[in-house]
Formats: sequence, C-alpha cells, structure tokens
Amino acid sequence: MNESFKKTAYDMIYISSCAINGIKPNQNRVNSMDLSSLYKMCKYHSLISLVCMGLELSNIDVPKNWIEDKARTIRKVMLLDIERESILKFCEDNHIWYMPLKGVMLKDLYPKMGMRQMADNDILYDKTYQQKLSRYFISNGYTIETIGKGSHDIYLKNPIYNYEMHTSLYDAGYNSTWGDYYSNVKDRLIKDDNNSYGYHFTDDDFYIYIITHEYKHYSLGGTGLRSLIDCYVYNQAKKDTLNWSYIETEFKKLGIYDFEQNTKNLSYKMFSNPNFDIETLSQKERKILDYVLFSGTYGTKDNVINNKLRNIQPDSEISVNTKLKYYWHRLFPPIKSMKTYYPFFSRYKILLPFGYIYRLAVKSFIKRKEVSLEFKTVFKK
Repeated sequence: MNESFKKTAYDMIYISSCAINGIKPNQNRVNSMDLSSLYKMCKYHSLISLVCMGLELSNIDVPKNWIEDKARTIRKVMLLDIERESILKFCEDNHIWYMPLKGVMLKDLYPKMGMRQMADNDILYDKTYQQKLSRYFISNGYTIETIGKGSHDIYLKNPIYNYEMHTSLYDAGYNSTWGDYYSNVKDRLIKDDNNSYGYHFTDDDFYIYIITHEYKHYSLGGTGLRSLIDCYVYNQAKKDTLNWSYIETEFKKLGIYDFEQNTKNLSYKMFSNPNFDIETLSQKERKILDYVLFSGTYGTKDNVINNKLRNIQPDSEISVNTKLKYYWHRLFPPIKSMKTYYPFFSRYKILLPFGYIYRLAVKSFIKRKEVSLEFKTVFKK
C-alpha cells in the first residue's frame, strides 16, 4: 500500500467515523485532504454520501460533485422505498409471505437518510409464487436479468430500480452447511404486527444473517469498508438487545466465529472513535483492513481467483497441480453447483453431460474475453 493510497484510505475512515458519530472533523486534517482522490475511493466503497455528510460538518465548501451524488443517493433510497411498498402490497394482495433483507433494514439504523448507499433492494419471499411474481414485475416494466438460477432472481427497470427477490438465503452450491441451516428459514421468522404476510428475523438472527452475507462476499471476491460500518452501526443500535451466548453458538455452527470476532472488534476500534490510531491495530486486523480497502464494495476478480486457489492449496506457494485443479473445477463444476445454476440439465442424470457441454459452449461464446482473462490470470500466479 503506497503512502498516497494509505492517506486517502485513512481519511475515508476518519470522515466516515465523524459522520456516523456526528463529530465535527479536525479542520486542519480536512484541509490537508485530496478531495479528488477521496471522492474516487469513496465511490469505490459506496461511501460518497456518508463521507459527504461528514465533510459538511466541517467548515469547507464541499465540492459540487459530492453534493450532487449525495442528493442522488437520497433520491434513490426514497424511490426504492416507494417502489418496494408496491411490490410488498402485491405480495399482501396475493397471500405471498415475504421479508425485506440486508440494506433495506440496515439503512434505517444509520443516523441520517442516505448515509448508507443502496444499489438494490433484497426481499426473501415464498418460492411457490416465483412465476406469479415474475409476471408482476414484467407487467410493471421490469426486465429479467436472471430467474431460477441460484438463490435469487433479479429484476431491473430504468432509471434506478433493481430488486433481488430471494427464493432462499444460501444455496448448497456456495455452502452446504449454510444451505441446510437456512433450508427452513421461515421457521426462524417472526410475524410482523402491521401486515398480514410480512416477517422479520429476531435481532440476533438478523445479525447472524448480515455477518454470514458479509463473509460470503469477503471469502469470494472481497467486500468494502461499508460492510465494517454496517457491523458497527448494527452493534451500536442493538447493543442492549443482542443475546451473545446464542449468537456465538450459531456462528460456531456456521464456521465463522473467528471472522465475526475479528471484524466486529476491528469495526469498533475504527468507528467508535474518529481519532483512533491505525498503528494500534494488530497484524491480523491490519491484514483484514488492507484486504477490505483494496476490495471495494463488490470485490475484485483477482481476489476471487486467489481465494479459490487458496481453498485448494492453503499454506504454500501455488503449484502447477493446484492450477490444474482450478481449471478442472471451473470447466466441470461439482454437481451441486450444476443443480443450482443449470437445474434443467441436472434434473435427470442422463442430461447432465449435456449441461456441461451447454455451459462450456455458452461461456466460451458469451463471456469468452472474461474466461480468457481468468485463465491467463491463474496461469501467471
């Protein structure tokens, strides 16, 4: 990490902490910031609106592009909220149980509207009504990006509408233990008081879910600073209600107890006090923070490749044999993955070979540049 990147990253952390805690930033420090570099990094981490609100607590004239982006963020949150109410009304009218997920709930725990930027809305619903819900979206001007593959369907509509409708929380193709844990998720839910078909997690189970979701991104392509801020904000908002004995037991079942402890402690150190000293972080915490800062909100392809290679060969230099195993796995993924992403072909064993042929043909044609780059990147490791 070069000095310029490090300073900008630490400025982002500092102003984020000031914004969350409503503390006026040190004017001399703000004056020393490269706002152009800070803007680019905040965009990479989906933190422009939050950091803009922190900068507004100082005495500087915040640049126009920051203010305009903050306004767009607030507008998007409002439009997604209004549209989501229409979707949930359809669910109510058609007796479809549902539960809003992740950022839909987290954003309301931040001190101000628009502090947490939203790319989409996630909603878990009764898979029995998948086709009926699909017809609803199409009739309301949405296009289908994907349906029936993985754990969620994606519906898009200009200018900003993006809804991920979850038929499950995790599929076996990602983690069979998590798939089993959440297989009967409705049994874990509590009925809302103010509607007929809406549900919600307990505070404990919602926290478990958001940390598993964070870990999924962290362990695949990486996740950005916003995830650590989410962790801090949620723990602060629910600090008097969380049952840590239950939560820690569940994290051990899910295999991410250490991850939760590390990220929770790191988030508290960074965001409970804007003036904390980065140098006080442990070597492990610095490693996590560096990984997060370079990953950005949606991670990187290089992280995906590195993490998959390390799953094959964790503790030593990547060997030729490891690379060959990686290539084989990418060309011929396990049956549980095929069941998730190519259900038609995996429904009958006799069709499965054709599923692999179809996958290779489609990937080679539609995503040939991405596939070529991925294989070249692995070769160079």
